[in-house]
Amino acid sequence: MEEIYTHIANLGVPIVVPMYLLIRIEGKLE
Repeated sequence: MEEIYTHIANLGVPIVVPMYLLIRIEGKLE
């Protein structure tokens, strides 16, 4: 099971971080 969580973390983090940054940038522009 730990290997599955590791794969999710490796795939999820690179996706979540850019999305979070985009939300922060859009919030500052408005």
